Amino acid sequence: MTPTPTQARAVRVFVQGDPKPQPRHRTNGKIHYIPSDAPVHNWRELIALAFMGKPPITGGSIRIDWLAVMRRPKGHWKKSGGLTKSAPREHTSKPDRDNLDKALLDQLTAMGFLPDDKHVSQGEICKRWQRTPDEMPGMYVRVRAASVSDPAWVEDYRRVAGGEGSE
Repeated sequence: MTPTPTQARAVRVFVQGDPKPQPRHRTNGKIHYIPSDAPVHNWRELIALAFMGKPPITGGSIRIDWLAVMRRPKGHWKKSGGLTKSAPREHTSKPDRDNLDKALLDQLTAMGFLPDDKHVSQGEICKRWQRTPDEMPGMYVRVRAASVSDPAWVEDYRRVAGGEGSE
């Protein structure tokens, strides 16, 4: 049996730029659209450039993991390059991670890299601030075949809880 492209390889890319969320569609009463001046359009172009030349995924269950490195505001940095005491350590502000995920998946589907984002059944999605002023904002993305087993934390839960559905 020949493995599908999804089973045979993993695709890893870094999309350099400021990650932007997919906004909610607007409607004019007849059609749904995203305004042409929405920042997501430029972000989606950067995604397309990063995936250009990568062979498309043709089917099966897909796992997409990503880490968004968000640009810190200038007020987070000391002149020496370190973080100010008031700078947050975790990225718990907008954009929401699900909207970043939607922008990525919609672009990968629109450009034909994915057959449809419904094939994406697994993935770890994370966002964080830059760790240093020199760190490039962007998104690290890995696409590969999905696993058929449950995540390790589910197995741990079952072991500790004594069975399915136990608390």
